[in-house]
Amino acid sequence: MKNQIAIVGTGKIAHSFSAALKTAGYSVSLVIGKSLIHAKKFAKKFSAELYSVELTSLEDFKGLIFLAVPDSAIKEIDKQLTKLNLKWKHISVVHFSGSLTVDELKNIGAKGGKTGSLHIMQSFPTTKIVDIKNSFSAIETRNLFLKRKLFSLAKELKLIPFEIKTEQKSLYHLTGIFVSNFMVANLYLAKKLFEKTSIRDVDFIDLIRPILITTQKNILSNGIENSISGPIERGDFRTIKSHINKLKKEKAFNELNAFLIMSKSILDMIRASAGGLTEGQLLIEKELLFSIKRG
Repeated sequence: MKNQIAIVGTGKIAHSFSAALKTAGYSVSLVIGKSLIHAKKFAKKFSAELYSVELTSLEDFKGLIFLAVPDSAIKEIDKQLTKLNLKWKHISVVHFSGSLTVDELKNIGAKGGKTGSLHIMQSFPTTKIVDIKNSFSAIETRNLFLKRKLFSLAKELKLIPFEIKTEQKSLYHLTGIFVSNFMVANLYLAKKLFEKTSIRDVDFIDLIRPILITTQKNILSNGIENSISGPIERGDFRTIKSHINKLKKEKAFNELNAFLIMSKSILDMIRASAGGLTEGQLLIEKELLFSIKRG
């Protein structure tokens, strides 16, 4: 018999997670949304049995409650739930935050409820369903029974679960930010630079698509350290100096700061993998450190 599942929240991750549940043969017993319209629409889309806007609807519930809400709302929901007459011995509450820990649910734990977090290393930019199959999922809980239950559920959803300790979560979540969020931010800066060229015959996305795809393939096939190319890898000091001067002249200060930090990171990677830097790369490093120091 499959576990009863309730979902609090009808936003981005709630859609993709509920779609995976449905594919795996699970039905959502109850969905709670901010508005009745959203809750009803969500319930219809994912065949949820009941929908509501009130947490009091959970008073007869037994099973897993997933909090698909913003990080800032988790602690408040923890407080609100503990004011209700819930069947705590039969309830597990799990949030999806990658950075916040089970300590956000300490009041529920004090009541006797089981608490945990399940973070899916995937990007959910909209409510459009993202296939989470083969994504890694970090499971944090101090309860052995819930740990087994979450690992079992994750595998049924075709996720790749692993256990994460409370003290590991912040650096783990930062990893995802650097991979996903900062890649988007980096491309935004690249787009701004391209717009300064006044080239109008080429669409930016069309321009970067081939190099994006090739870079991704190189990383996945050859590893990160073996996928770098360009003027820093070649030790081309003159080109790097020219780019720094151009960014300063354009007063593109955000782009300049990103260029300096990313260039230094590339040199750090080369030094770590190759055991040292070439003469040209050392000159580049000296120029980067000088520019960084000057601000």
